[in-house]
Amino acid sequence: MRRFLSSTVARLVIAIFVLQLACGGIAMVLLHSQIVQVIAADRTRQIFDVRDDLVGAYYEGGRQGLSRYVAEQRGSVGDPLIFVAIGPAGATGGEPLLSHIAEMPDIPQTLHPVALQLRPAPGGEPVAGVAIADRLSDGSGLVVGTVTASDRRFNLAFAEAITLTVLLTGQCNSCTRDDISLSVRNSSADRGCSRLRVGGKTRKYQ
Repeated sequence: MRRFLSSTVARLVIAIFVLQLACGGIAMVLLHSQIVQVIAADRTRQIFDVRDDLVGAYYEGGRQGLSRYVAEQRGSVGDPLIFVAIGPAGATGGEPLLSHIAEMPDIPQTLHPVALQLRPAPGGEPVAGVAIADRLSDGSGLVVGTVTASDRRFNLAFAEAITLTVLLTGQCNSCTRDDISLSVRNSSADRGCSRLRVGGKTRKYQ
């Protein structure tokens, strides 16, 4: 009988653990997906805001005004995670105008953020990023993007959170198992005492 009760308790605890783990896992995956979508939407909005600011500076002050805007790190251009690359006008040649990036990225013209590898500084390690590529009226290319290296740190932190959730769930189920086992033992002891009392009364009246 004791083995049966112990087996029942074990199956009950395992079922509770699996149910909690499944519900927690689903909730964490949904939360991660929503957070990633929000981050991607904010990143895209920031890229287009910077692009609009640069185009505005270009139409207000021409190529010189745009150069000053980038050189003085105005607005979000000063964000170290934002990079800007402006190619030379038309076929005149010359050096590109760069901010937080070592060289002009070679990506096709697109207003949909695309993934790329870039070097924030000459000789530095390449990092992941996303960018859009446009073209100014003088024919020069305009690339605006942001570094996405923080995504990896976010994923690692989220993985640690999931691991902690699993450990806490296991600890809670261990406590639940002990409580159930104690309740079963107490119940068995109470039934044993009741049988002893009944047996004692029976012998007394005999």
